[in-house]
Amino acid sequence: MSIMREEIKNNMISTKELFESQPEWAEKRDRAVKKLFNGNLNDFNQFLSRIEPLQEWKEAMDVIEDEFSKRKIRPDGKEATGLTDVLFKRYFPSY
Repeated sequence: MSIMREEIKNNMISTKELFESQPEWAEKRDRAVKKLFNGNLNDFNQFLSRIEPLQEWKEAMDVIEDEFSKRKIRPDGKEATGLTDVLFKRYFPSY
């Protein structure tokens, strides 16, 4: 692992901290749980646990796309886009 990759890994915020870092992101999380995961917080947390160890956005996006496909979620829907946007910030915080 390169020094830069190790530095990124050490500075990456957890998904839980990410959603709690801004009120609007917590709202997007809550809407995602309600609309995309049928109100099942456990399913949502299991989904996040699959993303948590991933160090690359491409890997995270693969998990997101897999989950959306499994649940028959349109990736361009409001809640899906909101969830994806927040998770993107974990990998690219300056955007």
